[in-house]
Amino acid sequence: MLRAIRRTPAVMLFLLLGGCAAASPAARGVPVPSAVPLPSVPSVRAVPVPMGWDRPGFDPGNTFFNPGETVLTAGSIGRLVKKWSVRLRVDKQSCPGQIDVGPPVVSGDHVVIGDHKGISVYAARTGLRLWAFQWDDFGEGLRPTLTITNRLVIAGYAECYSVSNSKSRLIAFDPTTGKPRWAQDGTPSVAYVVVDKGVAMASGWEDPSSVGLAAYSLANGEQIWSKPGHIATGVSAGGTVLAHEINVNEEVPETVTGVDITTGATRWTAKGTWYAEAASPAGDRLYASDEKGELAAFRVADGTVAWTAPPGPGDHGEWTMGSMSIATDGVRVYRSSDRTLEALDAPTGRLLWTYRMKTSSPQPVVAGGLVYVDGVALHADRGKVAYFGPALTGAVVVTGGRLFQVNGDTLSVYAPAQRPDRPPALSPRP
Repeated sequence: MLRAIRRTPAVMLFLLLGGCAAASPAARGVPVPSAVPLPSVPSVRAVPVPMGWDRPGFDPGNTFFNPGETVLTAGSIGRLVKKWSVRLRVDKQSCPGQIDVGPPVVSGDHVVIGDHKGISVYAARTGLRLWAFQWDDFGEGLRPTLTITNRLVIAGYAECYSVSNSKSRLIAFDPTTGKPRWAQDGTPSVAYVVVDKGVAMASGWEDPSSVGLAAYSLANGEQIWSKPGHIATGVSAGGTVLAHEINVNEEVPETVTGVDITTGATRWTAKGTWYAEAASPAGDRLYASDEKGELAAFRVADGTVAWTAPPGPGDHGEWTMGSMSIATDGVRVYRSSDRTLEALDAPTGRLLWTYRMKTSSPQPVVAGGLVYVDGVALHADRGKVAYFGPALTGAVVVTGGRLFQVNGDTLSVYAPAQRPDRPPALSPRP
């Protein structure tokens, strides 16, 4: 029988400084006067680090790994100070017991977050709200899946109450103004969204008639292809998604299919009932779980299995899609399940270390050599606690030297304070 699915949640700035030194007077045979004191140079702030976490799992592979973070590390995490915080729009009557908020997606100076009313966008450095979108006649719904790409904010949304007459929408916004660019309503229902290769693919179901996959052009929202009766999670490994065919009796066949996200064509098939949780940063592996709680690493090239890992410790009970949370940095695969975080060797699946958590299966986030999970920051290589504190409670995103935290109905942003024993950065002499 078809298992229950938990719906989850998905502009870079570059500055180049250059210059050249003129030949010295001594080199030109000009007498050099005696040294005189230089005037004091006012301190300036360091050049801002580019910020980018533009999908729920950082990238189409849902890795939850930011390879470019160099500011927030084990050496600076203990100096976090709050830069700003805002209360998010809350409706206590909206999807009681089902809806939450955050984490956000970040691109440049835009922080985009799904709240109880719809979507809110804030300035990353000040917290000023730039624009907001409300679901109007869509009623009460689940938190949207958000992605910022191709100068668009892509949002996938589904109403939370109705099963027989559900409402779903895939909509694209201008990230600066919030003006809708295009929208697609109806079937398939939107439980998962992944954006890759210029395509937004939606998948989900509320009843047998709405089961399916559909891919839309980012340019204009037009449908490119569809696969009725198939489902997939929001993971793309270099353009390959893992799909399943569902029959009218809601039974899942014991095979999975690697599907090209741009064309819908089948690339390969494999045995088993597997659901993609993440892909490797290189896009050459798909990490998938099955109903027994096992984890498999599929080779994206041909669908063969590189390794499998047994279920983690503890009583798993009835398995549901989304009950396992995965992150990977290409060196290790971090599996969060049943209050235990395990680090597995990415090439072999061998267990490297474990960490016992307080909550069931929180999503790990990897950046700057640290693994953020369950309110602590662990050393990624050995699983030992590097830091814990209130800034790490809830859902976090780490990018551009800043930590974006959603705890309850509050969005906060932290950054490390400058070390007092270091002089302020100096501006270059003209």
